[in-house]
Amino acid sequence: MKWRAFRHSRWTLGAALVAVVGLSVLTAWFIRDVIGGPEADPGGRILRTLRDTDQALPSDAHVLYRYDLEPKWDSCDGRPGTFGWDNVVVQIHFESRGSTEAVVQRADQTLRGLGWSPDYVNNQPTLVQVGWTRRLDNGSLAKAQLSDGVPDRGAATPRWDFFATAPPVGHQVSGC
Repeated sequence: MKWRAFRHSRWTLGAALVAVVGLSVLTAWFIRDVIGGPEADPGGRILRTLRDTDQALPSDAHVLYRYDLEPKWDSCDGRPGTFGWDNVVVQIHFESRGSTEAVVQRADQTLRGLGWSPDYVNNQPTLVQVGWTRRLDNGSLAKAQLSDGVPDRGAATPRWDFFATAPPVGHQVSGC
């Protein structure tokens, strides 16, 4: 009788251990889905490089919002085969009283000084978009874009959007 009770408690203990390990693995998996894993941006180097681009904003810039985003594990609506890391992103929405020419010229000079190369210019009466690229240390191609410069409805000061983005290290989300 004692032997049977001992075997039963060993089995229960083993099952509890398997459950704890399984729960720990699932928790780690879900946490990795929510925050960027270190393997997607080792040491935060990609994000640091993109953050430096804020030097391109004009000196009178009034930042309305800013997002500095590490990659997170994502998919295309959960479809199989689409899972991977999102891009590293810096997004800044700001106002500036400077002329369109002055804002674009400052951005261009600053970004060139940081190692970025001009990529395109789309200058139309209702839309201004200027883009740059930079080859990162890990070999990937980062992109930056400054756009708009036209006052929003009801806004006295022109508002601008600045984006800098780069692919993560590792498997990217795909198939969307």
